[in-house]
Amino acid sequence: MMRSRNPVRHPCPLDVHVYEGDQFAMPYAHILDPTIEDGIRVDTLGNPIEYWVYDHSPGDLNIGHINIMAGKWYQADRVIHLFRQERPGQLRGWPRFGPGLEHLEHMRRFSKATLANAENAANKGQFIKTNSSAVVTKRMPHDFMEVEVDRQMTTFLPDGWEPATQADTKHPASTNESYQKSELTYFTRCGNMPYSLAAGTSRDSNFASAKMDIKNTWEPEVLTEQSMVDVIAMAPIFTWFLEEIFFVKESDAPDAVYVLENAPALSDIEYRFIFPPLPVSDEKDSADAMSVRISGGVSTFSTEAHQLGLDDDDLCIQAAHDNGVTVQQFRQTRFAKVFGLTTPLGPTTAPPPTPVADSEAAQPAQQLQPSRQEVAV
Repeated sequence: MMRSRNPVRHPCPLDVHVYEGDQFAMPYAHILDPTIEDGIRVDTLGNPIEYWVYDHSPGDLNIGHINIMAGKWYQADRVIHLFRQERPGQLRGWPRFGPGLEHLEHMRRFSKATLANAENAANKGQFIKTNSSAVVTKRMPHDFMEVEVDRQMTTFLPDGWEPATQADTKHPASTNESYQKSELTYFTRCGNMPYSLAAGTSRDSNFASAKMDIKNTWEPEVLTEQSMVDVIAMAPIFTWFLEEIFFVKESDAPDAVYVLENAPALSDIEYRFIFPPLPVSDEKDSADAMSVRISGGVSTFSTEAHQLGLDDDDLCIQAAHDNGVTVQQFRQTRFAKVFGLTTPLGPTTAPPPTPVADSEAAQPAQQLQPSRQEVAV
């Protein structure tokens, strides 16, 4: 992904372009440069400083009418390179399921062979011998003629001719179902995906096995990918967005002054990305475990809501509105229920305003700095 600006389509000019990995490749003119590895220029410490991007994808349909070697360098702070780094110094990634693609090809070929074998067995031809001479017998090998044999048809042979040994259409030792299952298992191991999830069915597993496969194998894999996307991709894009809406330059000059007043520092802006939750096989067990974690002090309401793909503040506001109470009353009641306390509801009205000193009241309103909560996104 690469940062760009397009002020036409939206008031915020930020635009992010997504590229395929093969468009970031080694420039032909710098193929012998030791500081460039697979289209990435690095410094003495191995940190990326520039990326070479071809103007057109190598698989472009107009490959015969364009210069496929044309491209240019882009600064590393404008590029988001999303991949899983498995070893120190690794600069490029590899698709998780890439090594297992050949097993999918094996599955397709075995299915075709099984189908062809069944068709050959069902369309077996038959030869019939006659006592009369239907054709002149050939004596030399180069005089041998070819007789077309149709499937599901009876073929009559001339006198003296015997049918050749027909192919025995026996099935391989492994059945199609067991072979497909074996190959699909090999494929899923590349990405730590449970077999039941790849096959789209849990008919070969009991409830406990399917549940443990999802919980102990697939869920950590998904959370790892979400964390990687959060840190490597979402956080930089959100920072770019804040820079575009908070820090507006008066001109394109390098020393231009930002005009937005009272803009907070980017490090002071709190944010959190919420991903869709994973499916839950047992809602009651999941809710009981959530309650135990909160009451035991190892988790919080906001953390549990985040794992469900929700925001705790929004939940409290909506629940308080639906039940006709204040947000504070709802929070107190929920706290008392989880921790087993008996606490009366709090005040239904907002507390009286705190008296303001004369010196503070005399200050102009525009000089008051916004609090952290007011600028939180």
